[in-house]
Amino acid sequence: MTAAALDAHVVVARRDFTLDASIRVEAGEVVAVMGPSGAGKSTLLGALAGLVRPTGGRVLLGDAVLDDGSRRAHVAPMHRGVVLLGQDPRLFPHLGARDNVAFALHARGVRGVEATRRATSWLDRVGLGGATDRRPAQLSGGQQQRVALARALAAAPQALLLDEPLTSLDPETAADIRSVLAEQLAETSMTTVVVTHDAIDAVALADRLVIVERGRVVQHDAVRAVLDAPATRFAAAIAGVNRLEGVASGGGWASADARLALPGSDAVRRPAPTGQGRALVAVFPPAAVEVRPGGDPSRDPSAWPARVVRLEATLGGVRVVAEADGQLVAAELALAHAADLALAPGVPVTLRIEPAAVRLLVS
Repeated sequence: MTAAALDAHVVVARRDFTLDASIRVEAGEVVAVMGPSGAGKSTLLGALAGLVRPTGGRVLLGDAVLDDGSRRAHVAPMHRGVVLLGQDPRLFPHLGARDNVAFALHARGVRGVEATRRATSWLDRVGLGGATDRRPAQLSGGQQQRVALARALAAAPQALLLDEPLTSLDPETAADIRSVLAEQLAETSMTTVVVTHDAIDAVALADRLVIVERGRVVQHDAVRAVLDAPATRFAAAIAGVNRLEGVASGGGWASADARLALPGSDAVRRPAPTGQGRALVAVFPPAAVEVRPGGDPSRDPSAWPARVVRLEATLGGVRVVAEADGQLVAAELALAHAADLALAPGVPVTLRIEPAAVRLLVS
């Protein structure tokens, strides 16, 4: 099949939750969808795949109407031209890798020697040319996911839906599969929606990023644009930065009650001049936050009294999450430095933010 544009407004009303989200993916484009647990991401994919029946909206794939919220139209999953690949490879246990891939080709009417040839070719493309006759039980988890990916691509769908396919894999295997996936999506120019919890997937695979929270799309743009200017606390978390809401004050930033402040700096980048009191967001990396013992800022306008909320392990040390006047601020410290400060939840500290590292964004 030829890749087609996917244009959907999906409404799924349940007893305690309503998904009401719109998404458009151009033909051959890859769009990543991220959001906190329970935001409605998998429900969105289920509706696009035909596994969840929308209660409103409309799903279009090219010129075909796959779902109409009025329920006058609903195309069954197997007839939609859409393939959904999730965390579970769902391989046939009694078939070898090649025959698992060939199953997708048989469904397209490809038979015999040609199906075998194409299936072998797809296994070669995902790096499993030497495992054609192995059954799933003889393959590692990463190898099984490669077979599932080969089968999904061999089906030549008009749209490919990926629901966190790398989540259950170890980091090294996930990185390998991600590289294969990026290569094959670029080579096949397949219309793709990938739901993920890992920003690396969005950066490595996607053209655009959609953020879904509480059943609504809260931000959508090019991946770099979303990560540079996160619109919500969740988006800031996946971008690896702090995001504090406040107002313009004296050429800098202040919290709404002015208890927290950051002075202006020539190095601070602003999208546009802002008037006094205008809503303004301060964005800065955790590495720009210094943690000092005790809660006395000593009249430093860039230092705030705070209290440790939690400690999180990182590859390079410790992430300290502290609360300053109701706003959460993360700082990254070396493990030895965190130990020297005797940090623990509830301990008072002083946070100092380097003004030159702050970006001010109009809210």
